[in-house]
Amino acid sequence: MRADYAGNSDYKTDAEAGIDLFYNPSQQLTLQLTANPDFAQIEADPYDFTISRYESYFQERRPFFTE
Repeated sequence: MRADYAGNSDYKTDAEAGIDLFYNPSQQLTLQLTANPDFAQIEADPYDFTISRYESYFQERRPFFTE
């Protein structure tokens, strides 16, 4: 939930919601469902093509992990 002060004691609210469901019908099977994730808060990683034996590492830019 987000609230921004608009002036004159008025607030503009913006509600966003998401849901995660996990269901285990048996010990070998797990079903997971995610609705409305927020993937739009950062840009995508740059394209990187490498043929060396070393992995490519990218800087972490998601706000949740950089705080």
